[in-house]
Amino acid sequence: MTIALFVGSPRVRSNSRSMAGFLRARLEERGEHVALLDPHGARLDRDRFVADSIDVLREADALVILAPVYIDLPPHVALAWLAELWARREELADAAPAIYAISHSGYFDRIHKRASLEALEHFSGRMGWPWRGGLAFGGTSPIDGKPLEDAGPFSAKVRPALEQLAGVIHEDLPIPEDLIRAAGRRPIPLPNRLTVWLMNTALRRR
Repeated sequence: MTIALFVGSPRVRSNSRSMAGFLRARLEERGEHVALLDPHGARLDRDRFVADSIDVLREADALVILAPVYIDLPPHVALAWLAELWARREELADAAPAIYAISHSGYFDRIHKRASLEALEHFSGRMGWPWRGGLAFGGTSPIDGKPLEDAGPFSAKVRPALEQLAGVIHEDLPIPEDLIRAAGRRPIPLPNRLTVWLMNTALRRR
């Protein structure tokens, strides 16, 4: 199989990029060919990046879209890429990669990622590509773009979920409900009041 991983983040130190690197390694361990689609290094030649993406997607069996949540939706770099694919959909008439999505944010609860995942599912339906489901990770801000192996307790639930996701993609299956629930659990079980205090303190420092 050929798996395309799209990194939908505008940041250099990107948690989406960290997750993509971890997932890529797990897929390659299973013998999959992985093509990384990362628009961050292609800002000066966006048309070329879209054309290269179309070439990859014509041959891809699956597409994994990894993106943070910016005000309920993926950031502009991801939405613009999806819009370009839609505008040039005739060039992808023979393509039908199965779509998996990973949405993440600093907010813990899965509901904060719901609109973002629904937007990606909507794109999948408009393109006529199979939708395999999405994972929603919360509390990921402290990962801060580090390799997941070095990110401490805030990646402790992300790593096994991505490991399992790699197996699901390898088997060409939809994401099972138990994995969706596991990914949506809080990384550190704390009372709501303490969680809000900690997040507000971190935001004020930033």
